[in-house]
Amino acid sequence: MLLNFPARAIPPHTFIMLSSQPHIPTNGLRIEPNPWKPDSEWGSQRALEAAGVGVWSWEIGSNEITWDAQTRSLFGSPSTLPTETYAMAVEYVHPEDRAQLHEALAKCTAPGVEFHSEFRVFWPADHSLHFLRVRGKVYGVGAAEGLRLTGVCWDITARKTVEQELQRERFLLQTLMEHIPDKIYFKDIGSRFVRVSHAMVPWFGVQDAAELIGKTDFDFFSPEHAQQAFEDEQKIIRTGEPLINQEEKETWSDGHETWVSSTKLPLRDSHGQVIGTFGISRDITGRRHAEEQLSKYTNELRRRNSEFEEDLGMARELQNALMPKGYPSFPPHVSSAQSALEFSHFFAPSTAMSGDFFDILELSDSMAGIFICDVMGHGMRAALVAAIVRALVGELKSVGKMPGEFLSRLNRKLHSILKQADIPMFASASYVVVDIANRQLRYANAGHPDPI
Repeated sequence: MLLNFPARAIPPHTFIMLSSQPHIPTNGLRIEPNPWKPDSEWGSQRALEAAGVGVWSWEIGSNEITWDAQTRSLFGSPSTLPTETYAMAVEYVHPEDRAQLHEALAKCTAPGVEFHSEFRVFWPADHSLHFLRVRGKVYGVGAAEGLRLTGVCWDITARKTVEQELQRERFLLQTLMEHIPDKIYFKDIGSRFVRVSHAMVPWFGVQDAAELIGKTDFDFFSPEHAQQAFEDEQKIIRTGEPLINQEEKETWSDGHETWVSSTKLPLRDSHGQVIGTFGISRDITGRRHAEEQLSKYTNELRRRNSEFEEDLGMARELQNALMPKGYPSFPPHVSSAQSALEFSHFFAPSTAMSGDFFDILELSDSMAGIFICDVMGHGMRAALVAAIVRALVGELKSVGKMPGEFLSRLNRKLHSILKQADIPMFASASYVVVDIANRQLRYANAGHPDPI
C-alpha cells in the first residue's frame, strides 16, 4: 500500500512526519497487506518495533520523507509535528558525517539501486551520541519524479562501541608488538608461531615476521634446545601452569649461543580452552657474560687475596723478628736482675703491619743507645721502610755514642733511598744515649715526641 500525497508545492528537502507506516517496504521488500491474514500488517509492525528497526520512505522527486515513530526515536527527534524541514532534520546528524550521507543519497537515481550508510546522530534531549545504520532500495519507473527510496534503520551504537574498543586494543597491541625490544610470540597447539613481535625478526635472522609464521623452534635452534623448548610448551598446554622468568641458554643451528629470560603462559580461547602458548623473552646474553667474567675475576681476586694473606703473614713474622727478643745487661757479665739499666716495652700495632719499631744498642760495657722510630702510615709499605731503617741503624752503630751525628747520618742515608720512590715518605725518630759510668744522658730528636 503506497501513500498518496495531494499535489501541492513542497519546499525541497522537506520531511513529512507520520507516526507509523507498517506497510512501507523494508530492506528492499514491500510489506503488503495479506487479504487472508487481516492482522499481517499489525504483526509486521510489532516485529519491527520489537527489533528496534525504524521504517522510512523518500519520494525522490518531491523530497518528501515519511518515517515512523521508531525512526523518529532513533534520530532522537523531540518533535511531535507531522513535518520537519530538511535543515532541522539534518541537524541530528554529526557534521562530519553529513557529506558522505549526501553523497550516498545522490547515487539513488535509478530503480534497483541499493542504498546503505552509517552515521552518527546527536540526541538533543541528553546530548548523547548514537550510531545508526540505514539500508534501502530504489523502486519505481522513469525519472526521479517517479522514484521512491524505501528502507529501514536501526541503532548500532553498541556494536560501534565494541568495534572502537577492539580497534583501540588492536592499536595498543600492535604498538607494543612493533616497538618493545623484548621478543613476544604466540604459538598454536603444535608450538608453531602464529604471531610474533617486530623484535623477533632480527633475533631469528629473517627479513620479515611473515617468515616465522608456521615455523617451530626446530627450524632455528639445535635439536636438543628445540626439543627442550617443545617439551616445556607442551607441558604448559597439558597442565595450564606457566613458566615464569626462566633463564635458558639458546643454542642456534649454527652453533652460536644466546641467553634469555623467558616467561611462557597458556593461550586460551573465549571458552577457557588452551589453544596454544604465548610468551616473552628478554635477551640477557650480555648480563650472563658479565656474570661469568665477574665470577672469573672474583675467583682470581680470591686466589690473589689468599696469596697476599700468606705474604702478609710472612711479612708480619719478619717485622716481629726485627724487634728485640731480650735486653742487654750492663755490665754484660751480670744478670738482668743485677743490671744497672732495666728495660721494658709495650708494642701493639694498630694494623697487621706498621712502621713502628725500637732497638737497644750496646755501645760499651757502661753505655747503651736506645732508638725509637715511627714511619709514616701503616701496612706493608710502612713496615718495609721500617726494615730499611732497622738495617741503617745497624750500619751506624759506630757513631752511636753521638746522638746528633747518629740521626744526621741516618737521615741522609734514608733520604737517598726514599727519594727514588714516587710516593713521599717520612719517618720520625728519637735516639737516647745513657752513659752509666759518667752518669750522663744525652739525646737527639728528629720530629718525634720529646722522650723526656
